Amino acid sequence: MTEAEHSRITDDPALRRQWYRPMVRRYYECVTGVYRKFWGDSYHFAIYRGSETREEALAHTEHMIATEGGFRAGMDVLDLGCGLGGPAVEIARCSGASITGIDLCEHHVCIAAGRAHLHGMKGLLRFAAGDGMQLPFRDASFDRVYVFESGCHTPDKALLCRECARVLRPGGEFLGLDWMQRDGMTREMQQRYVEPICRHCSLPGMISPADMRDFLQGAGFEVVVCEEAAAAEALARNWIPPQGPIDMPANGWDQEALRRISLGGKALEAATRAGVFVIGHWRARKIP
Repeated sequence: MTEAEHSRITDDPALRRQWYRPMVRRYYECVTGVYRKFWGDSYHFAIYRGSETREEALAHTEHMIATEGGFRAGMDVLDLGCGLGGPAVEIARCSGASITGIDLCEHHVCIAAGRAHLHGMKGLLRFAAGDGMQLPFRDASFDRVYVFESGCHTPDKALLCRECARVLRPGGEFLGLDWMQRDGMTREMQQRYVEPICRHCSLPGMISPADMRDFLQGAGFEVVVCEEAAAAEALARNWIPPQGPIDMPANGWDQEALRRISLGGKALEAATRAGVFVIGHWRARKIP
């Protein structure tokens, strides 16, 4: 996909839904190098507590999901939209669970597999290319499924929930954190705050926690919790630029990547400060 084609698609909500796969791949082909240099291998916001560093807050956020889901050795866990494998490595290390990660972007999967090898965790981790709305796994393959801010890239969240229910064993749980808009949004607020996020960050669209609850229940889950994960204050430090010197690549930074990240970051910060953008949090159990 060319840059011109990507821009044409991201400007049109209907095209974003129709062409989400190449749109998302193109976005991450552009921004992954810069994201990784500045923020490391966990592509999600940290929920801060007190004076935590970013690294501590990221690990705490990942441990929160693993603890809430009761992840432990002997479990088969699916990481939906695994990115570069940062959360999977940390969660496998702290829980002992076996984790399979899938991602739309093949270059993410290659990096994630390399990280598993580097950390000596190939026995607990495996990664493959795949789409959350068409999971390449048999029914009842996993004990848990989790998401860290990747379901927002899928156009049909109801189908995503049904696929997660399909691959979970009876009594298994689907849980995670994801980008959402607050409940009760007006069309004017969506156009002012949500649409710029979708356009600059290659999202087909955004749902609310209430929508997510409906989709989970429609997929046959018992919803344990579905809520906003944190107040804006707990997210605010995600907007602070990295401190200290950062080596510039010999060929310089990709200016298009920097432009995308800057515009997306400004849109996210504005929507967060307006109380429109939230991190949704859910935990749901597959009814036996």
